[in-house]
Amino acid sequence: MLIIFGVRLKRRLILFVGIVLGLAYLIPNHSPPWVVFHEDTIAAVAFLPLMVWGVGLRKTKPTIMLGVFFLALVPIAQLLSGQVLFASDSWLAALYLMGFAYSILAGTRITSEPAPQQNLALAGLAPLFACFIFSGLLSVAVAIHQWLDLGILGLYVVDMRFGGRPYANLAQPNQLATLLLLGELGLIFMFEMRFIRAPIAFVGAMMLAFGLAMTQSRSVLMALLFFWIAFLGLRARASLRTRLLPLSIVTAFYACIAWKWLAINEKLLLSGGTSLAERLNQDLRITIWGQMLDAITRAPWLGYGWNQVPIAQKLTALDHPATHHYFTSAHNFLVDLAIWCGLPIAVFISAGLVAWFIAQIKYCRDPLSWCALVAVLLVFGHSLVEFPLYYAYFLLPVGLLMGALQVNLPRTQCWNIKFPNPVLWAGGGAVFALFFAIVSEYPGWEQEWQRVRFEKARIGTRETTAPPRAFILTEFPAVLKFARTDPTRDMQAEDINEMRRVVERFGWANNLFKYALVMGLNGEPKEAEDALARLCKMHTERNCREARETWLELATEKYPELGKIKLPELGN
Repeated sequence: MLIIFGVRLKRRLILFVGIVLGLAYLIPNHSPPWVVFHEDTIAAVAFLPLMVWGVGLRKTKPTIMLGVFFLALVPIAQLLSGQVLFASDSWLAALYLMGFAYSILAGTRITSEPAPQQNLALAGLAPLFACFIFSGLLSVAVAIHQWLDLGILGLYVVDMRFGGRPYANLAQPNQLATLLLLGELGLIFMFEMRFIRAPIAFVGAMMLAFGLAMTQSRSVLMALLFFWIAFLGLRARASLRTRLLPLSIVTAFYACIAWKWLAINEKLLLSGGTSLAERLNQDLRITIWGQMLDAITRAPWLGYGWNQVPIAQKLTALDHPATHHYFTSAHNFLVDLAIWCGLPIAVFISAGLVAWFIAQIKYCRDPLSWCALVAVLLVFGHSLVEFPLYYAYFLLPVGLLMGALQVNLPRTQCWNIKFPNPVLWAGGGAVFALFFAIVSEYPGWEQEWQRVRFEKARIGTRETTAPPRAFILTEFPAVLKFARTDPTRDMQAEDINEMRRVVERFGWANNLFKYALVMGLNGEPKEAEDALARLCKMHTERNCREARETWLELATEKYPELGKIKLPELGN
């Protein structure tokens, strides 16, 4: 009776994940300052019950899970040592990493119970893959709605920027591409389980391929390379029913639509932006990686702290060609790890991941394992040029798949370690408390952020209500105080230092310009020049031009001392 109850509970928990996670991909809420707060919160709610259930695993724990568990302590150590400027960066990093660890543990428990056949051990993941399929197909419909500017669904669809690429309600074309790739794997998973027939799988794959072409994402090309290597190299050993011909047709269909996308838009009198071929020749990542590698050499052992990539960019901006792009990620999670934690930890994590993938490839002997492994591989591959793993709605499913794949590895100490459950329960309690605190605290700051935006736009009158208190999200009071502070002469040293701290972490164009004004008005001309130079290096030429014009206007009409500040040249 207990076994039957346990199986039913497991199925219901995974079904809950599949249903609720789909909402995270489909809701249109993307309000600043934390534009994915609602989506990631929904994803966390989807996985929380399954994570609690996963802690009850009485067997040995997967080594990779414990590695992530202890990695989550790194941002806390950085906070305690003063390496991180704002505590919220460390708390959020620890929360996401702990969530990843517990999702791995939950996946391990899903497949730890005996299945009727060894090759059906991952069958319990069907609701997750079904979520990828239905969310992907609905997102293609939303993307078509955006592309054709139908205006039927109103507020239920995120507006697409003119000349931009469709992105459905994920609000980012590369994120949509990742979801659609997972949807393609979901169709193969369902076909291999004989849940759907070949014609239905083929039609669904063609629809998702059209959506992939709409995104014009260059990462899809790399994903296809990984997919075909995995298919041709493992299809015999994994006993795949999926045939070469339909996959070739779907791939060719994607390639034709993607290549002719600009021409299709011109025929329909639509704005299609740049073509995939043009985008392949406009890759900024090489410049970013070169700049970040320089930053790594300046702090190779300990890095700059978790989520501190903007500090590394600001530090190296004046020594490299202009990117005209402010970034919070190096667009490569391995480079980001080296920036955050230093080379030793980054190399150790990279080696562990490589060893895990090699072992999984070696022991991949059934079609469901192949689907799960390729899904994980595609997301990690995408993370080499983007950052999908920085979002809970991708991070947690990947963790679940990685945990489920543990069933294929030998029961040796290399891959499984005994670890006391009370420690995991205590860690889980801390994670839940932190999650609850953030979810309770953030909405007030979102409202305060909106209020400040209205103030700056001179809409309405400034309210005198006290701002919320920040216990975890400590960056918001500092950033909003910065936004409300007007540069003047003879400012207090304490206020200047606080502004310096904010602009160090949040080097947005407006922040750099305001900080340059503060420095120029308070006897620090060199620091003002550097701030303006960084603005023109790290942000668009339009931002630079507007900053120069406003500066000259202020120097002429209000602050003559600003005229002594050397302004950066346009285009440098």
